[in-house]
Amino acid sequence: MSRRCDLIAAFGKQKGNQVSHSNRKMIKHFKPNLQTMEFHSEALNQKFRLKVSVKTNRTIVKYGGLDEFLLSRPASKAGSGRAACKILTPLGLKIRRAVKKKKAVVATQVVNS
Repeated sequence: MSRRCDLIAAFGKQKGNQVSHSNRKMIKHFKPNLQTMEFHSEALNQKFRLKVSVKTNRTIVKYGGLDEFLLSRPASKAGSGRAACKILTPLGLKIRRAVKKKKAVVATQVVNS
């Protein structure tokens, strides 16, 4: 069972040194705060059970839902800065493509009617 966020590729297990008072260095593993949560996609009308970090969950709530969060993320490392390093995982990209496709179909139905 991997300790990785299902949506953002940047959140995973990290290593570092724990330095004691005598300056001895011991390897320490820093694990992300992952929670299994259920998100509802309004465009797909489907629920997804995902293992996400608490920071990612706060960002999803800030954007107003899973669909808006996924559509606001860059698909690749095209940009520079903070947003570029927080690209989506393959599962996140798959859900994002499905949401985009569904929203495009709905938009064309509205235009045609």
